[in-house]
Amino acid sequence: MVNNVGIQLSHIHLKHFRCFDQFDLDFDGPLVLLEGANGIGKTSILEALHYACYLRSFRTRTTKELISFGKEGFFIKVAMHGESQLTHTIRVGFSHNKRLVKVDQQTVSSYKDLMTYYKVLSVTEDDLQIVQGGPQERRTLLDQFLLLTDQNYGHLVRIYRQLVDQRNALLCAPNSNMDTYAILTKQLWEKSKEVQELRQTVLVSLQKKVSLLRDAYLPQLPDITFSYRPKLNLCDSIEQFDLEHLDLYSKEKRYKRTLFGSHLDDVLISFHGQPSRLFASRGQQKLIVLLIKMAQLKLLSMQGHPGIFLLDDFMTDFDQDHASVLLEALQGLGTQLIFTSPSTGGFLADRIVSLGGYSSNLTY
Repeated sequence: MVNNVGIQLSHIHLKHFRCFDQFDLDFDGPLVLLEGANGIGKTSILEALHYACYLRSFRTRTTKELISFGKEGFFIKVAMHGESQLTHTIRVGFSHNKRLVKVDQQTVSSYKDLMTYYKVLSVTEDDLQIVQGGPQERRTLLDQFLLLTDQNYGHLVRIYRQLVDQRNALLCAPNSNMDTYAILTKQLWEKSKEVQELRQTVLVSLQKKVSLLRDAYLPQLPDITFSYRPKLNLCDSIEQFDLEHLDLYSKEKRYKRTLFGSHLDDVLISFHGQPSRLFASRGQQKLIVLLIKMAQLKLLSMQGHPGIFLLDDFMTDFDQDHASVLLEALQGLGTQLIFTSPSTGGFLADRIVSLGGYSSNLTY
């Protein structure tokens, strides 16, 4: 049986988005499977749903790439409702390098305004980079979640990036003003401490939820643990930091860039006490990523911000036993689940339908 969920998508309309000239789709219930051949546009549908939340794609940093070939812009309309059946509509238009976003006909200026109404988390094959890739992937994982849960985090990140840019510009100058360098260093140290503390708090919460999910559904899976790894130890005070890194300026001047701060930190994901990047199989890495995303959704719901989970062809690699257990765990999240699969019919479709879900076969 499908559990009751909070916010739920009911419809999407696309115009000149990726491969779609005009496209409409209803989401009939909290458990939805989109089936169809590769290239039919399943991922593009989830990409549009993701874009309507974050105003950025999970596939490209270049918004122009989302426009259908030969067109001047695209349009996304997403309709949703909550338990009270109160409906909201988000409209996102992009044309001539300008974007217009409206919620219920009211213009909004940032993703922060959108997230009051609409929160999504996505998982795709590319998310394996959370385990396999470099530090940037794991920083992004934490930062994106903090954007969903802390309305002030985006402002903090913007200030932080400005400070990094200012320091880098100073370090590239032929003659760096040391007073300015000291001021910017102190300011960056302070903001780095803020970012690190927020990230570490989230990481502790994720650790607890991942462990609970593993114990409940995948007890045979070895322990999964997280450890925050600063690039440089920031110490307890700026004075102590300066004393421990007396050669920082000379190094930064040589490399012409900032060599400390939260933008350089990493998270070690361990599997049975060993780095998961090296010692977990691909299937185990997928389980780790899925457990992390599920833990994030659990935390969102606990904070009163239930999200919608988009799973792009992420279940088809699992055997039937694992897939059954994972579907049970996913249903326990109490959120709308939207899956895609390149196969028509088969175990995943049958199982979703048996749970009261809806399967939609997309065709050319």
